[in-house]
Amino acid sequence: MNIVPPDNSPRSEGHDGMTLVDILMSRSRSYPERLAFRFLEDENESSTLTYQELDHAARQIAAGLLQRVNPGDSVALVFPPGLDFIKAFLGCAYAGVLAIPATYPKPRRPSARLSAIVEDAQPGAMLATQRVVELLADSETAGRLGNQTWLSICELESASASQWQMPELGASSTAFLQYTSGSTKDPRGVVVSHGNITHNLEMIRKGFGLSCETAQVGVSWLPAYHDMGLIGGILESIFVGGTTVLMSPLSFLQRPARWLRTISEYRAVVSGAPNFAYELCLKKIKPAEIDGVDLSSWRVAFSGAEPIRSSTMRRFAAKFGQYGFSDSSFYPCYGLAEATLLVAGGHGPGKLATCSVDPDDLQKHGHVTTVDAQPIESSEHSFDGGHRSHPIELVNCGRPPMNEEVVIVDPDTRLPCGENQVGEIWIRGPHVARGYHNRPEDTAATFNGQLANSDEGGYLRSGDLGFIRNGSLYVTGRRKELLIIRGRNHYPHDLEATVQSSHEMLIPGGGGAFLVENDGENQLVLVQEVDRAASASEREAIIPEIRRNVTAEHDVFVHEVILLRMGSLPRTTSGKVRYADIREQYRLGELQSVCRWSFAASAGDAKPQSESNGQPTISDLTQWFEVAEIDDAETMAEEIETLLTRWLRQEADDHDSDFDPHRPFADYGLDSLASMELIAQLESGLNLKLSPTIAWTYPSPSTLARHLSHMIVRRNVDDSENESELNVDTSEDGMDDLSEHQFDQLLAELEQMPDSAAAAMLAAQDQTEPRQ
Repeated sequence: MNIVPPDNSPRSEGHDGMTLVDILMSRSRSYPERLAFRFLEDENESSTLTYQELDHAARQIAAGLLQRVNPGDSVALVFPPGLDFIKAFLGCAYAGVLAIPATYPKPRRPSARLSAIVEDAQPGAMLATQRVVELLADSETAGRLGNQTWLSICELESASASQWQMPELGASSTAFLQYTSGSTKDPRGVVVSHGNITHNLEMIRKGFGLSCETAQVGVSWLPAYHDMGLIGGILESIFVGGTTVLMSPLSFLQRPARWLRTISEYRAVVSGAPNFAYELCLKKIKPAEIDGVDLSSWRVAFSGAEPIRSSTMRRFAAKFGQYGFSDSSFYPCYGLAEATLLVAGGHGPGKLATCSVDPDDLQKHGHVTTVDAQPIESSEHSFDGGHRSHPIELVNCGRPPMNEEVVIVDPDTRLPCGENQVGEIWIRGPHVARGYHNRPEDTAATFNGQLANSDEGGYLRSGDLGFIRNGSLYVTGRRKELLIIRGRNHYPHDLEATVQSSHEMLIPGGGGAFLVENDGENQLVLVQEVDRAASASEREAIIPEIRRNVTAEHDVFVHEVILLRMGSLPRTTSGKVRYADIREQYRLGELQSVCRWSFAASAGDAKPQSESNGQPTISDLTQWFEVAEIDDAETMAEEIETLLTRWLRQEADDHDSDFDPHRPFADYGLDSLASMELIAQLESGLNLKLSPTIAWTYPSPSTLARHLSHMIVRRNVDDSENESELNVDTSEDGMDDLSEHQFDQLLAELEQMPDSAAAAMLAAQDQTEPRQ
């Protein structure tokens, strides 16, 4: 039977029956002055919390909360990155109140995901920083979230810690609701008990090989409202009495080198992220950015939450091995929110273990046939349009660290699969959550899987596919067609709906969205049927509209768009899209295309930035401006606009002669990651401190160039003590320069802003707000 047997070793560290409150109180008594968390505000400043301070703050917040809500109520936590979230989360636990880590409200417009969470959970209150509460008081967001009570953490911290009384909690008591990260239209709240979380924290401790006896340092930039960031980055550190250095997700995305520099500076032992983060480091970090970095302390480099690419891990070890990173530090793991977090990951980090399999047997027959041939590095899960089938290399994700069970089951017959046979991953153990909040039917379908050949029940049906080989779990894909792009989940039907609304000639229900893997990156391909009446020129004009709309709506970069002959899309007899057949036809080059665009083909015609006829690039702007000695704002704005146009053409691969610098950046298909890269380059080249949201405040090359030119001229002519202040972008004059149309456009872009960018905006507003 294809089962990972439970580990019969006893639980260690004595955490049976404990709650999060018990654990933090124990840490506060044992290590009162030990640093629990440090949050890096920027390159030079940070805020800290000791275990004693965290325990004290949790008591204060709990006492304040219980003056406004009742034990057992739920409270949504709406915080930008920082230590306030941690205090609020533990304060809820100390009050016996269910914390709901939630996404941030987008400025001026409500968040669809936050609204869905509030509608589903019906929290008794919304808890946030004072600044967020003030921002929402006069906005439409509060009204669209319903008649919610908003509380400020500052208000709660004014309560006396001595008023707090220990709540009646046990292992079966609900600790918090962890909302899944799938479609924003239908998030589900996973009910996590204290028993679930403490068991899973012990699984992680044992899997990582950590000890509670010595203080160990971790680094995390993962969002605190997602399970990996909350549990792996925050709660696990408390569990083992360690110290974690936290940073904003935006800080990492702007400059990936910050992650490695932080690990080096604080001698971190544990840090990890989804695969895309390792890939981003490979592509973006330059040697000069990490000169002197020492990664020899980094003993556990975990990777999970999305498909793990062996080629990414190998190239990461090769590139950063010269900085002390060991290829024995990798910890590939598998998990999901419904199982609290970790499901499988082995016993300690080690050298990467993989299995090369025949792709035809795997994809067509669900059977694993190992092959001796070495896989092509870029071929993992890839469909490159060719006719060759390279071996697929899958990463060994280990086994459950303790007494948990993983079974591979045929999802249709509900019979266990044999070894090396692909099926759905079913999970059972104390870490599996109790179900979905207020969703009894979904809970029964997902959390009560029962094998057909026995009375065994109570399995969590993960929806993921995999197989067992020599006792270890290998994950092959998702049973559902969920797309994971840069660590974010997207449902194909959401993307397809946006595509089909882009033009009246596109056939409703006649499209498919899927991913191909290239150079360690998941790349989005869109196929769509077009009306046979559309002319060739109309078809060519439709593709840019699709790219712009999908990027603006979903914040993803589109790598390929294929318009199909009407009626040619593979469907079932009931009319449903057959994604597997679409991917196979794409791989074999058999899609009946009538018009096609791809970034790779277009980029081949692009002139490298280094061949720019001697014109300056963004990275050397400082030297260029010193030589040119331009002191007129209008002239400088024209020069910056030209430079931004050149950069934008290359990044967006738009070489049209009618390029309009007044069009928004989003029109050219740039996602938030590209925008943040631009901001980082401008900061470095111009020696300015820019707001993380400047690309939204000044959404076109023209408006951004104008704003930057005024900043530079003011800096160049002002030698007073306030010069440093003039180098800081507060974006305070930008809104006045926007026309009504531009303002409406900006609001639309803010509505689609990813959660990490919205968090950064709120954090930036918090920091730039004058202090009383």
